[in-house]
Amino acid sequence: MNIKNILLKLKLVEEEPIPDAELANETDAETIENTDTDESSDNKKDDEENAEADNEEEDLEGHPIRFKAIIEVAGQPESYVNDTLKQYIAQIKEAKIKIVDSHIEKAEKKEQFYSSFAELEIAAKKPSELMGFCFDFMPASIEIIEPSDISFSGYELSSVLNDLQARLHRFDLAVKELTAKNKILDENAKLILRNNILLSLKEKAKTLEQVSKNIGIDADKTELFLDALVTQGFINKNKDLYALNREKVTFSE
Repeated sequence: MNIKNILLKLKLVEEEPIPDAELANETDAETIENTDTDESSDNKKDDEENAEADNEEEDLEGHPIRFKAIIEVAGQPESYVNDTLKQYIAQIKEAKIKIVDSHIEKAEKKEQFYSSFAELEIAAKKPSELMGFCFDFMPASIEIIEPSDISFSGYELSSVLNDLQARLHRFDLAVKELTAKNKILDENAKLILRNNILLSLKEKAKTLEQVSKNIGIDADKTELFLDALVTQGFINKNKDLYALNREKVTFSE
């Protein structure tokens, strides 16, 4: 440390002001350095964006079929609709097709349910993947963007038709099973209701309102069942009173 610096540190002499020219040079140097840093940062950001775009283009190579699809979900509560739609999109991303762009609409309440939809732009390698997407995710609508003409090979068309037939057979079987189950449930429900009405009339004859109150069903619907039981001979109707037909109805102790 020289003598001048020692004196400055002990405050025995005053520090000489830095000339304006030197300050200007230092400021210019800092400005140039900051400008170079900003430009370097911008260039790096541009390079990253270009690299991402190049990667997307590479990923979409070999996917000549582009189409838009609308996926709709309805239900309640609102969180269920939003979560289900996100799960759908996640499953689509795991498929062989590529999602080019996506937009999810905010769920809106319509009457008793919430409804939302996602608009997707998708790229596929071949027509069978497009058909598979329709079978697996059942979109509300499809719009093919490109190409304007799509051709199937005989093998691809056979595969699509066989897949379609297999799905139709499964749906048909499921509907038949569901119809049979519903029929059994309907018959059992009628038997339960019939027994409740008969038990309600076990002690004495009652009016429509009294029977309706006993079994917990609206009077209009109860009257339909009472009339059916009158037709079947299980109960008798005398003016406004319904009574058991003791000759046909017996109760085990």
